[in-house]
Amino acid sequence: METNKQAIKILNDLLEKNYDAIRGYFEAAEHVRSVLLASFLEENAEIRQGYAEELIDDIYTLNGEPIESTSLTSNLHRAWVNLKTAITDDKEEAVLEECIRGEKAALEDYEKALMSESLPTTTLELLEEQRGQIAATLDELRSMEEAVDE
Repeated sequence: METNKQAIKILNDLLEKNYDAIRGYFEAAEHVRSVLLASFLEENAEIRQGYAEELIDDIYTLNGEPIESTSLTSNLHRAWVNLKTAITDDKEEAVLEECIRGEKAALEDYEKALMSESLPTTTLELLEEQRGQIAATLDELRSMEEAVDE
């Protein structure tokens, strides 16, 4: 039973980070001029919503209760993004920088979770898949930032 509590805590932590990413991506999309970039950001918000739903399913499977809100840290981060984009001329670059920072943090969170011995094998496989997709998104964001810098 203790293992389930640890697993549920880990999954709820990741769930909270995904809620943060969903809100962050939707808000970031509002700050860019490029329709293509806004569409990419909104698509990533929807992908993260899918991750959240998968995590919720796993939490219920472990007889846990999923959390329902974002973190204080993410609220402060979004306020920083809002301020940064308000005072800079290159909104796309500022948004991309913050998205990259968020995805790097997400990778660290997932890698930490994957080291846990309290997660079932199926959950580890799910987290590994999500982590891989986050890494791919990070690569895309870096490529976009390089293109904006040119």
